[in-house]
Amino acid sequence: LIESNLDFFEDTELDEQKNIVKSLREISDEISNVLKSYDKVKKYYQGINLVIAGPPNAGKSSLLNHILKQERAIISKIPGTTRDTIEEEIFINDIPVKVVDTAGIRDTSDEIEAEGVKRALKKIEEADIVLYLFDVNIGIKDSDKRFLKTIKEKEHILIGNKIDLLNENNRCIKTVSRFDFFPVSIKHEINLEKLEKFIYKKITETDNFTNDELIITNIRHLNIFKAFKEKIEYAISGFLQNKPLDMICFDLNDAVTELEKLTGEITTEDILDQIFSNFCIGK
Repeated sequence: LIESNLDFFEDTELDEQKNIVKSLREISDEISNVLKSYDKVKKYYQGINLVIAGPPNAGKSSLLNHILKQERAIISKIPGTTRDTIEEEIFINDIPVKVVDTAGIRDTSDEIEAEGVKRALKKIEEADIVLYLFDVNIGIKDSDKRFLKTIKEKEHILIGNKIDLLNENNRCIKTVSRFDFFPVSIKHEINLEKLEKFIYKKITETDNFTNDELIITNIRHLNIFKAFKEKIEYAISGFLQNKPLDMICFDLNDAVTELEKLTGEITTEDILDQIFSNFCIGK
């Protein structure tokens, strides 16, 4: 449609500009869904990163050992025992999972511990799911609240450990009751089996495929669709900014070029055939 206006009606505006923008937005939305499909299936090919985080002495290393079913991390009552990341790969059902234990997150003047905290924050950025542990007897401190705000857009599970030590007179329960958390006692293995099922549910909760859904399973196709969507967005922006049609055509041709990497070459002759078959233009 745009090519026909460029080639044959150069001095007139597009009557169907709004419809074209609407169509382009529909295409962009459809590609967005295709891109989301990759996030659904990539865990089966690449695995996921499950990062255990939280303040010192909350039970992170104990949880790692429990998930791995082995004494992989040193456990101590001394805060700050874990100063580097500990990584192990396991399978949760059929899904490969990299489990990462991190240093306790807190302000510290200890140079080595501070480096551990820095590495912990980097691993948390890379995480697909964060397990954030805290001690229910201490409660959720302001530093925990600040950190939880930074991961609110990331998939995470808030876990309250050491519930075996709670009592009715514990003042900290008030600071905890306002938060939706998973209560456990790692030491006494209370609710750990339920926690493992809940983690698996988090991993697989997006696996709601339909029979006719287009699914991307490799990174090359993902990058092509990303580039295609980007060019479509450029074209939409061009219309909204009243850019010349030939500039918008340039972006759309770039989009077509991206699709050619998947579907084979689309030639100028193909475009002309469409113009002559859909418009009353003499050859």
